Parts: sequence; C-alpha cells; structure tokens
Amino acid sequence: FPYTTLFRSILYIFKYPTKLIQVKKDSKNAMILISAIQQRLDIVKQYINETINNSYKSNIKVRDKKNVNLQQEEGYVKQAISEGENLVILRFDGTVLASGNNDFGQCNVSHWNDIYEIGAGVAHTVGLKKDETVVATGNNDYGQCNVSKWENIKAIGAGNFHTVGLKEDGTVVATGNNDFGQCNVSNWTNIIKIKVGENFTIGLQDDNKEFVVGKRTATMKA
Repeated sequence: FPYTTLFRSILYIFKYPTKLIQVKKDSKNAMILISAIQQRLDIVKQYINETINNSYKSNIKVRDKKNVNLQQEEGYVKQAISEGENLVILRFDGTVLASGNNDFGQCNVSHWNDIYEIGAGVAHTVGLKKDETVVATGNNDYGQCNVSKWENIKAIGAGNFHTVGLKEDGTVVATGNNDFGQCNVSNWTNIIKIKVGENFTIGLQDDNKEFVVGKRTATMKA
C-alpha cells in the first residue's frame, strides 16, 4: 500500500469534505467507506489505525502493531492531526512531518525533535517536547505561538487561533485569540485533562468537574 495513496486520499478529503471515499484495503478487495466530516482529524486517525492493523508499509512506516513495539521503532506514526489545509504527523522517534499550506510557516517543523505531543490550529503548529517545554511555528497574529517561556507542561492543545498547555501542577496556561474568552484559564486548578477546540477550552478536574471557557462546540468525551 503506497504512501502516495494515503496522502492523495487525505488531500481528496480536504478538497471534497462532504463526499465519501472508497479505499481498497487488502488482497480480498475489502472496502472502507470514510465519511469526510468536519472533524477531519478523526478520519486521518481512523485511516492510519486501519493501515497499521493491516500491516501496510510506507515511507511513514506503519506496520502490524502485534509484531512490532512501535514505541521502540523510529519513524512510526504516533499522532496525526488534520487541520485547515494541513496534515501534521508525529512519529515515535520524536520527529514531526507536515504538509499542506505553508503561507505562515506552519509546516516548518523538519528541525523539531524530542517531541512528545503535537497540536495544530488553522495556521499554526505546536509541539510538546519531552523536557516539558513547548515549541510553535506559524501564524502569530494573536500571540498563539508565544509559548517559548512555558515550562513543566504535560499536555497541549490548539484551537483555531489559541494554544493551551496543562502544567504538571494542575494549572493551565493559554495564549492567543481570546474573543470568546477561550484563554481565560488562569484560575483553573487541579486539572488532569484538557480539550481544546476552535474557540473553546475545556478542563477536567480529578473529581470529574468540568470547566469550560469560550464558544463551546464539543464535550470532553467527544
């Protein structure tokens, strides 16, 4: 299964987001119908997971996870995000690939290393490093890339034009556009999980209490 087919299918989703796409998966000509919904991240994740489970090899090296310890294999897909006109892929070796619109430099990630988690907005890309610092590239009109001083970060998320980080002590930091109050998280404490969307931020406490700021369009479980 050539990697070019994977990326062509993803680019097709970008171009025709309301259509269904048929993808041939194995020698038995089994077909998978992928519904191109607005949350294209789910599509990319599903596609890559299916590819891993079916042992197809490519330049992004997806293989049968039953026979390979992916966390010890360089170059294998750990996380994929489709946002706007861009696709960003985090590999298990801590490097990052990006393709698509690069008008603001949002795809300039080839020099990143030791990355543990990625996030992407409309025109910016962020990466959480293993040393718990954060890097960012792309559009910074709202300050969404102003993360160079962040420390002790254990999780990140990106909305359209804002970036959020969950700290080890359970507090949360945010930077970027705040038109809907999506960055008003400075008083949050005891947070164990965050979810960041287009113009909202959600924080979950260890007692399952939920905090929400911004224009909410999803839930923590969604």
